[in-house]
Amino acid sequence: MPGRLQRDGQRSPDPVECRADDEHPGRHAAESREQATAERPPPQGVCNHRHVPRSRAALLATILFRARSGARWRVSSFLSRRIYPSAFGAFGAGSVLDRPKIVLGADRIRIGEGCVIARDAWLACEEGGGPIDIGDEVSFAPGVHLHAADPITIGARCSFAESVYVGSADHDPRDHASIRGSGPVVIGDDCFIGLRAVILGGVNVGAGAVIGAHAVVTKDVPAGAVVSGVPARQHAR
Repeated sequence: MPGRLQRDGQRSPDPVECRADDEHPGRHAAESREQATAERPPPQGVCNHRHVPRSRAALLATILFRARSGARWRVSSFLSRRIYPSAFGAFGAGSVLDRPKIVLGADRIRIGEGCVIARDAWLACEEGGGPIDIGDEVSFAPGVHLHAADPITIGARCSFAESVYVGSADHDPRDHASIRGSGPVVIGDDCFIGLRAVILGGVNVGAGAVIGAHAVVTKDVPAGAVVSGVPARQHAR
């Protein structure tokens, strides 16, 4: 039915069309909310990635970074399969040593199977000292430092965060140029060593223990214990 003419000569809206629009009032409200949300700026300090288009330069940088990282890892994997087994005292199948910072006394360093030792590791056995024994499936984040004059033993499935230091060597206070042993270090299976933690000579860390970030461990840690602080103290788990 055509719309009725008003006094000013304009045609009024068709009643049927009005009813069709009114059948879904929620739809119009939802559309209004979506439009308002799209136009509303994100809160201060919050990055809304959906509304920040990535430039070609950013995409290219991401691609190049991933390509370089992948290439470096492939080189490290090749060296770990072909070269390192003959240089180290032992180098287990499936282990990868990625761009170490220093390796000293490699013939006295034994690495188990399935280990991942990230870049910038410092693995050093002083002349006539060590050895360093690393168990299976151990993971080192970048910058882990092992320095052995006396033996260092690390159990299986341990995880080391960035820049952890484990040392069984010390400088002679009467002759700073000379290095002496400070006692063997034994770290049991399934331990976690937090960011920049320090484990000194003569310490035994029991299986399953957790060493907090920046802790300095100067005495034995019971199995399953959680320690933190300087010097490290045990806390309730």
